[in-house]
Amino acid sequence: MKSVSKKYFSISEVSEITGIPLHKLRYLEKSKTDIYIVQIRGRRYYTSTNIESIKHFFNRDNELQFNLFSPIANDVAKSNDQLEVCSQVVDQIDLLISKFTKLEKDIIKTL
Repeated sequence: MKSVSKKYFSISEVSEITGIPLHKLRYLEKSKTDIYIVQIRGRRYYTSTNIESIKHFFNRDNELQFNLFSPIANDVAKSNDQLEVCSQVVDQIDLLISKFTKLEKDIIKTL
């Protein structure tokens, strides 16, 4: 993977930087609404932030880590992995909530 040093990147540059094929990048762009592509003169460009987000959606084999279109129950083989990832995310969210709750209590005490 190449280092990222400019502001906007074409889809082919993103593919070259990440090693992810063009068709997979297009699939991700259409399916993930939180990746906002910049439009300049009618052409789509990715930002460095987009590239970092995209890297998190793929594993080492450049396969999506989860299916963005189908529900978890459609694919039994992948459902266990997806459930485990979801469980880890829920655990992380719970941890953050508890930390924020503690922080809120500490702030209230100091006021």
